[in-house]
Amino acid sequence: MIGTRRGFFEQVSHLLERGGLLVLIDDVKAENCTQSEEALRWIGRFERGWHLHGLCTAAYIQSCAYASGLKMIENRDLTRFIRIRPLLLALLRPVLFVPLPRYYRDNLRGGIALQVCTHRGFTRYRCMVFKKD
Repeated sequence: MIGTRRGFFEQVSHLLERGGLLVLIDDVKAENCTQSEEALRWIGRFERGWHLHGLCTAAYIQSCAYASGLKMIENRDLTRFIRIRPLLLALLRPVLFVPLPRYYRDNLRGGIALQVCTHRGFTRYRCMVFKKD
């Protein structure tokens, strides 16, 4: 079943030849992310805005890949390369109340929430490389 994380990795593992690589570059929940109300609220806004079905940690992604026969060979944190602009976030806030088509509004809200999550350490931007043995 491809609709799950495990299903995704099972399908990729099935398609990759032995020695093949899968490179994932994406936002993940920070390993040390607290379950504070603030963290949950901002992560929820990010997930709703970008229509995600639950942000997970790199460790969870690794476990899903491993269960499908893929071994993580690199896990690099790229967060330091992201530019966070708090002033820009503040300036964009009024745009959220302008009547826009839902997909634009959701994208804006999700993007702003992601910036806040990254700035506050709730999310990390990672490059993970997996190899099929």
